[in-house]
Amino acid sequence: MDAQTKVRINIVLVIAAFIGPILILWLTLKTTPEVFDGLKKGGYGEKIEPAIPVDLGKLLALDNKQFDRRLLSGFWTYVYLDSSHCDQLCKRNIFYLRQTRITQGRHADNVKVLWVLTDSEKLETLKPEIAKLTDVFIVILPEKEKSAFLDLFKKSQKNAPRQGSRSIFLINPNQKLVRYYDTGNKAELDPKLAKGMRKDLKYILKFKIIKAAKREK
Repeated sequence: MDAQTKVRINIVLVIAAFIGPILILWLTLKTTPEVFDGLKKGGYGEKIEPAIPVDLGKLLALDNKQFDRRLLSGFWTYVYLDSSHCDQLCKRNIFYLRQTRITQGRHADNVKVLWVLTDSEKLETLKPEIAKLTDVFIVILPEKEKSAFLDLFKKSQKNAPRQGSRSIFLINPNQKLVRYYDTGNKAELDPKLAKGMRKDLKYILKFKIIKAAKREK
């Protein structure tokens, strides 16, 4: 083997050493993207395994038109289910979600917040409050979809017997449930919960293999 051939072989090996891992990562992402849900075990919230697909297209926008699920495609999205009556506990949880998102700085745009109203009884009364939430998607859960939709979220909670409880959920860019946070029943602010959510999200956004820029057309 002459010197020139050895040089070429060495160049090929160097290129392979750099490209190989990237190619393997790309192939894995294409075939099994759930592997890279950006969620480590031992985080503050409860990890949902396996991830549960959620059809957000069954929800209604506030104008009673079908919600366009593509608006959240490619984003990490916090989902919160609660009544349109929205008491202090409800307001506290929405506050948590908005603050958790905002505190991510330049990565905040990779995260969305979805508030699912489980009824529309007090919708008119709630509208002044809704007008202030320009950074939150607010939708209505249709009566005909309520049972199945709430059961889906209940299924993801290991230690929460309450159907449609006020836990906070997280769906990945592929719109699958991957984590939930038990917010408790007290209206007082819980610094531990807020800190834990921020820490988890910071890790997720730092790790994110599935990027927010990769959205459905």
